[in-house]
Amino acid sequence: DQPAGFDQPAAPDRLARWRLPLFWALAALLAMTVLPGGIATAHALAESAQVQDQVTQFSNVKAAVERTRKQARPGDLVIVRTSRHPTSWYDEGWLYYMDSYQGWPASIAKLPVIPASDTASVLDLTPGEISAFLAAHRGSQTIFLLELQLPDGIPKSLHRQSLRTLRRFGYCPVHKGVFYPQLGDLTVVHKGACHST
Repeated sequence: DQPAGFDQPAAPDRLARWRLPLFWALAALLAMTVLPGGIATAHALAESAQVQDQVTQFSNVKAAVERTRKQARPGDLVIVRTSRHPTSWYDEGWLYYMDSYQGWPASIAKLPVIPASDTASVLDLTPGEISAFLAAHRGSQTIFLLELQLPDGIPKSLHRQSLRTLRRFGYCPVHKGVFYPQLGDLTVVHKGACHST
């Protein structure tokens, strides 16, 4: 006999009747919370895959460094001109691919690098900005001038001003620079080439 105040256990058929709707309600709740997260994750992964194939800001630094390493000789210099402060932020990618990147094929990895000590970052490419840098590298015959095209850009007038400044020190381009989308212009100037321009 059951003491007073206690109910008899529910019959098995009564338990089955309320468990099944509860199971389906919980399953529906789980689907409503997990499914949107799964869809959002799949959408984010698809967008990431698309972005990997797109050119983004500064994504052509590697290509510009590769071209430079193929042409560089020991003692060559790099000047990175940007339109924002601090200028040192904008040569970090260049220096990484130039001297630290481990993914180069053997044909590039064996080529000379232009070290950080031979690289200058400037906001204004004026004689005052680069005279000390060039004085410390008097024997250098070639400068790789990278002018970054940030969202506000470096106008062509500033490019011409860069070339005028370098000409005062005897450096002139021997051919037109190379434009890298979302990065900027890479111009190679040589000492003693000014008589031909």
